[in-house]
Amino acid sequence: MSGLPAPFIHESAYVDEGALVGNGTKVWHFCHVMPGAVIGERCNLGQNVVVMGTVTIGDNCKIQNNVSLYDGVVLEAEVKTIRDAIEKEKKK
Repeated sequence: MSGLPAPFIHESAYVDEGALVGNGTKVWHFCHVMPGAVIGERCNLGQNVVVMGTVTIGDNCKIQNNVSLYDGVVLEAEVKTIRDAIEKEKKK
């Protein structure tokens, strides 16, 4: 047992049966975590985040508002995503 509190899931978020969300993690407004997704401990998913079913997110990750993580994405521990950075990368 990690000693961390159970995950916090906002009432407007959907965490589908079969998704795993680690202790101490917060899933905020309008998020959707699909079956099979694995989210580590002490993560923070900002509002309107979508996590597809084969995504793995390590411990202590921060996913900013409006980010979508598609099938096959694997984030190691301590990763922070920023939607604007993803958009800028597409323009290059």
